Amino acid sequence: MNNKQDSSNGISVYPSALLVYVPNVNEGLEWYRKAFPNAMPIYYPDFDFTVLDLNGFQLEIVQADEKVRNGKCGTVLYWLVDDLLSALEHFKTIGAELYRGPMAIEHGLSMCQVTDPFGNLIGLRGPV
Repeated sequence: MNNKQDSSNGISVYPSALLVYVPNVNEGLEWYRKAFPNAMPIYYPDFDFTVLDLNGFQLEIVQADEKVRNGKCGTVLYWLVDDLLSALEHFKTIGAELYRGPMAIEHGLSMCQVTDPFGNLIGLRGPV
């Protein structure tokens, strides 16, 4: 993976996985497979766990519980898209709702946030 960042202490860091908390893992996996159709599902039988792999980055749909609930909790991952309005339409078609934006940002791009059916936020940014 070529996203590695070297910190000042010499430790290499790069994004590897995002956990998305949902009330029902099977429903969550089904929805996120539609949301990210290019993601490759990988099943780990020793853990009875399926992840969605996006070019080495894992989207992990996990059970919400009393420690971490689903919903808007302050952290939003933004996905870079080729066409913001087309991506927004795709997400709306599968049941996401526009939450914020679109709004213009730096470098001629725009961004918005949508809410998945489980209350979590997904950020999208790209040209319009």
